[in-house]
Amino acid sequence: MNTVITLSLIFVIYYLLGALFWYWMRANEEVDRKWKDLSTNYKGLLFIGWPIIFVSTLFFKIKEMFVKKPSKR
Repeated sequence: MNTVITLSLIFVIYYLLGALFWYWMRANEEVDRKWKDLSTNYKGLLFIGWPIIFVSTLFFKIKEMFVKKPSKR
């Protein structure tokens, strides 16, 4: 029974965080404009795959922090 409860909680948390990620994307006007042009299948893939998008964005931002930017002269 504990396994069922744990899996249910993971499922609920996964989709709640997905909904928050979706809301965050829609709050940005530029992203929202692009979102309206997407097909329904692609929107579903984004909703299901939000952790991959989030983690890759996070790693990109971390990498950006540590990579030295060329000086502007």
